[in-house]
Amino acid sequence: MGCPNWDTDSTYLPENLARGMTNKNEISDFPRTGAIMAACYGYGTWMKRISLNTVNVDVDGSCDDWISCSVDKCNSLQEARICIADRVTWELLPLSNALPATSAPKGFGERWKPTIIPTCCGSLCKYFMVATGRASVFLLQVKIQPSVKVWDHAVGMICVSEAGGEVTGWDGSEMFLASDDVGRRSITPGGGGILVTNGTLHNQLLDMI
Repeated sequence: MGCPNWDTDSTYLPENLARGMTNKNEISDFPRTGAIMAACYGYGTWMKRISLNTVNVDVDGSCDDWISCSVDKCNSLQEARICIADRVTWELLPLSNALPATSAPKGFGERWKPTIIPTCCGSLCKYFMVATGRASVFLLQVKIQPSVKVWDHAVGMICVSEAGGEVTGWDGSEMFLASDDVGRRSITPGGGGILVTNGTLHNQLLDMI
């Protein structure tokens, strides 16, 4: 999957490393360009920079061009960085009553409160954030329709899982990619939403939803 306008602000790196919340190859090292991510079951998740001048991306290039990705190590909800869907506010989500949150443009808000961080459009970019350790959680509520499109989530689910994270429905059920027997076009998440986390925070959040 790809993110054409990946924000690579290096202000994330020193604090993340000091808190032990990310791997040494934090993707924040990249300059302000796009990036692509690939994963394969059992082989991890990898990321590669795309130059603004790139026309064709060589995915078979040197291994040095690819950086191994891993989720962050945050184990406290009060210090978590959270992505939510576009055009949704935290107050509209069921967690908001039990878990007050703050927001900050650089991803670090008030101490002892989880931070809602801005992310470029689309669900896949939120998976991107979690898989690289930029965010600890992506929370998506599915209200209007009971299902979501496979192409908006399947590759992101694999990338997060291979980076050490976890993806389930809000009821803790596995995301079944073959639930659409006919067209393989839709996924129906249990509990009314999709929970994407670094794995460490997953059960805590399931208990609160």
